[in-house]
Amino acid sequence: TKELEHALERNEVDLVVHSLKDLPTVLPPGFTIGAVCKRECPYDAVVFHPKFVGKTLETLPEKSVVGTSS
Repeated sequence: TKELEHALERNEVDLVVHSLKDLPTVLPPGFTIGAVCKRECPYDAVVFHPKFVGKTLETLPEKSVVGTSS
């Protein structure tokens, strides 16, 4: 989780996918939860880089880089 947040800060990835239970109570400055996916288990979240605020998974630029953890 922390490694992915650092990659997001360094612009190495455009968004990361986390289990909501793994996110800190307070997100780093500029980070936002961009989506909570519709699933059987609603504890997954997508965190977007600040430059993608207002975007959705469907509207991200082509070839965006995604980091994931579980």
